[in-house]
Amino acid sequence: MGFTKICTGVQHPEGEQVDITAFGRDRSRGDMRDTKCRDCRRLDAEANLPDDYWDGVDRDHFTRLLAFRTELAHAQNVPPYVILHNRTLRDLARAHPTTLDEIRDCHGIGDHKRETLGPAILDFLKTI
Repeated sequence: MGFTKICTGVQHPEGEQVDITAFGRDRSRGDMRDTKCRDCRRLDAEANLPDDYWDGVDRDHFTRLLAFRTELAHAQNVPPYVILHNRTLRDLARAHPTTLDEIRDCHGIGDHKRETLGPAILDFLKTI
């Protein structure tokens, strides 16, 4: 059964009712006051990003890296951010490394991730 909530975000400036799930209702602890839906919160977050956030990033590679990370996360039964953060994926899509040493230069990849994930990342990057 669906629930509705009033969204006052940028996509719903006149306070439209938006559908939420029971999970969303429970997370809001039943509080159905004016708030923002997930899409409006995401748009607000993107509007506050630094200007150089996407500079030099191949968006297609980033999208494919997101899918790759999701597959790895499902295989290891962990959330995707445990595998690699979005900032790391952006750096990978920006740098398009071809060696393990180049992967080490990307944000969020230390020696352990370079050794455990590096070869798989390089193999994946060769396919895109």
